[in-house]
Amino acid sequence: DYQRVSVGTNRIALEPGMEITFNGIAQGAITDRVADLLRRRGWSNVLVNLGEIRALDGRGDGSSWTVALDGTTDISGGRRRTVQLDNRAMATSSGGGTRFDSTGRHHHLFDPASGTSPTHYRSVTVTAPNATTADALSTAIFTVSKGQAVQILSRAGRNNDVAAWLTYTDGKTEFL
Repeated sequence: DYQRVSVGTNRIALEPGMEITFNGIAQGAITDRVADLLRRRGWSNVLVNLGEIRALDGRGDGSSWTVALDGTTDISGGRRRTVQLDNRAMATSSGGGTRFDSTGRHHHLFDPASGTSPTHYRSVTVTAPNATTADALSTAIFTVSKGQAVQILSRAGRNNDVAAWLTYTDGKTEFL
């Protein structure tokens, strides 16, 4: 319950037994800050992974970075699905990341309208121009239906700027 978090100018206090994570947008924002710092210092051909991923340029040989989608397999042969990143970012949201009970029914991602943990997907992965956007979108999309996910992506700039993979609880993955 966010109302039980006390926020002051010099302190944030949680009641006993409460925890807080930087999932949601902060991991993406931190990933972008590190990537931008490295770029300003002249680094390129770098893959930054601080929980969310951002590629600075390609690999130096003209190829992109190959990154596996978390929790997915390709139907032909059982290999993990991969995404090519070049000056782009990727973020994955999954209820399995931080579970509050042994069944996984209650986890760190929740629908703000109902306060419950959604169970539509096993994971949602988003690629975007930066990790902050990818992180925010993967978290938001995890909490909504496929129809709402399509609307969110359309508003966010789906035309090659943003893409998503929805992995359902049965393991099937759909690209949007």
